[in-house]
Amino acid sequence: MLLNADLNQRVVINSNEIPWVDSPMAGVQRRMLERDGDEVARATTIVRYAPGSYFSAHTHGGGEEFLVLDGVFSDEKGDYSAGTYVRNPVGSTHTPFSKDGATILVKLWQMSPEDREQKVIDSLTNPWQPGLAAGLEVMPLHTHATEQVALVKVGRNNSEYYTFRAKYIIAASGIIDYLPMLENMRNVYDYAGHNLHVCLICDGYEMADKKVGVFASSAGNAEVVFPLGWFTSDITLFTQGLFDVPDDLRSRMEEHGYQIVETPIEQFLGENHQMSGVELKDGQVVDLETGLISMGSQYHATYLDKFDLEKKGGNLVTDKMARTSHPRIFAIGDLKVGLNQVVVAAADGALAATQIWRDIRRSTPPKKAAHPLPRQ
Repeated sequence: MLLNADLNQRVVINSNEIPWVDSPMAGVQRRMLERDGDEVARATTIVRYAPGSYFSAHTHGGGEEFLVLDGVFSDEKGDYSAGTYVRNPVGSTHTPFSKDGATILVKLWQMSPEDREQKVIDSLTNPWQPGLAAGLEVMPLHTHATEQVALVKVGRNNSEYYTFRAKYIIAASGIIDYLPMLENMRNVYDYAGHNLHVCLICDGYEMADKKVGVFASSAGNAEVVFPLGWFTSDITLFTQGLFDVPDDLRSRMEEHGYQIVETPIEQFLGENHQMSGVELKDGQVVDLETGLISMGSQYHATYLDKFDLEKKGGNLVTDKMARTSHPRIFAIGDLKVGLNQVVVAAADGALAATQIWRDIRRSTPPKKAAHPLPRQ
């Protein structure tokens, strides 16, 4: 395959206009920017990992470097949050995956065999340097022989990077639910939050006795069909081609009379923000009355990773006053273990503030009177 393979030619690409292409691994899709070769190729690619997806173990015959654009990307060596640059030299191996989903920009087969340096750089904390021209700032990442790798910021002079200092932190940055990734995402947004739901606890009653489509990204997420069965018996699971249904799960669904559709989705159907079915890639139409998305969430808490806080799944573990495993860091709302409800988050905030007030009060001696009364 040859795609923009002549490196002597200038190419300008709007990556948002490039369709996602399935890779050989379920749940991993690509937007190809440059490629010279087939599956093993010199390539520049945007790669999207769905929650719970992975790529098989492989060796980098020509080296690999990537920048994490969003989510958390992982391999057996560690977790790499958004903004992390990783350089794996020629001959390195790994088994990449993403627990909660991630998007990366990756380059392959462009390294010299003599360049043996492996790097992991957090670009969110690494300092910027003045560029060679006004309006440019540069963050050097790697240099070897004639190769230079850097991030370049255009159009800002004398940027300010604030450091906030505090005795206590209340983390309330929340999460965002993953949605089905279709070529036309506007089609998804037309129905998400209307009758295409993301929370069974919040919206289960709205699906009572209706024909419901469940859109999952992993076998674990698909388990939501069984508590959904408290509200309705007419359930169809859509795997979207992202995972194989285990025999045990398939057997239990058959016992309940639930349907399974493994063909990927082309688009949602409906009007006036009311989803009425889906069209599959093969042209088949499945009629529905409502839907439930169960694809996991992205937690906006990578700024806390350096504290190595105790977690359960992706949620932070807290005590009854919303304190995490760090004595001065509190977490409220969707970030912590518990119900993802606005009223619960507000109560968590009140508890955290109360506990911080107690801590400060106990660490500060009471004030003495400026003019003590004479003893009688």
